[in-house]
Amino acid sequence: MGNSLITKKKIALSLKRLMMATPFEKISIVEIMENANIRRQTFYSHFLDKYDLVEWIFQNELNEQIYDNLDYVSAENLLAQLAYFLESNQEFYEKVFEFNGQNNFQHYFYVYCQSIVTKIIKDSCSKSSLNEADEAYDFLIDYHSRALSISYQQLLSEMDVATFVKNIPLIIKTIRFGVQGANQERKLNQE
Repeated sequence: MGNSLITKKKIALSLKRLMMATPFEKISIVEIMENANIRRQTFYSHFLDKYDLVEWIFQNELNEQIYDNLDYVSAENLLAQLAYFLESNQEFYEKVFEFNGQNNFQHYFYVYCQSIVTKIIKDSCSKSSLNEADEAYDFLIDYHSRALSISYQQLLSEMDVATFVKNIPLIIKTIRFGVQGANQERKLNQE
């Protein structure tokens, strides 16, 4: 691991620790860097501001959870791993999802959910006539990605992870039924 990545991870860990006790808005760059035992100017060699740091944490951690595993792990396992990951980082991500405005991380998370839903639909589409050129394909990805994103965000504040994981097969079936329904609709329209 390069020095730059190690430094970024130390800064990120510092912010995550501070966020356990202090609202994000009240945390300064000086506090982040003092907590990390790194000089303040180093922060600006890696990040523009603290929102850029949170975005880096978000993207770095979710890339490890989703994109790095997308081709190697089943959709069911991906969904479960993401649930356990969010549970183990609950306080941080619960606060991150509360951000509004310019640095709204709900949209970033929605994009990650799109990757998982696309995987589920592509796996289902290998046995169907639905393809990426169809409007129904785009609609199903958007619809189920939004539902999945909201479900994970609720998991952080309202739901038990064991219950969520138990329902993952139902989530996948719901998405696959959507593909089957779109295929049936297409066949009816062709007749």
